[in-house]
Amino acid sequence: MGEEAATRLLRGLNDQQLHQVRGRRLLTQLVAAGEYDLAVETNLNTVLTMSQQGAPVWFAPVKPLYLRPSFLFMTRTAPHPHAGALLIDYLLSEEGQKIFVAHDRMPAHPKVPARETQVLTGLDLRMPDVLEIGRRYAALGKKYMELLPGAK
Repeated sequence: MGEEAATRLLRGLNDQQLHQVRGRRLLTQLVAAGEYDLAVETNLNTVLTMSQQGAPVWFAPVKPLYLRPSFLFMTRTAPHPHAGALLIDYLLSEEGQKIFVAHDRMPAHPKVPARETQVLTGLDLRMPDVLEIGRRYAALGKKYMELLPGAK
């Protein structure tokens, strides 16, 4: 989209005096309850779960659809770094990723299918450059708050 177009979009959203809700799951629940007509950003797994439970929600993907990665971290001063590394190895294994799926999360292992896979088939999926976002995190956060001052 580019920075200029994204800035125009965020200014346009802000001009509509949108309600800011902290927490994607809560926001999806409020949409399902009829408190809001739509959510600009939420988690697909929550939408699918609530839809399967009979909630009147579904998703309308934008083009392209950007996915948000999840991360596992270990501090460099961890008291037991080898145990931490073993835990990370396990969590990334096929067995560990099946646990993630059982708890309504998107897996990273190529042999572990996610239920979201079916509804995402054929869409233009992209992953942002998280290292670039990390390098610009403070500046992006400041710009976001400038464009959407109602956000917390």
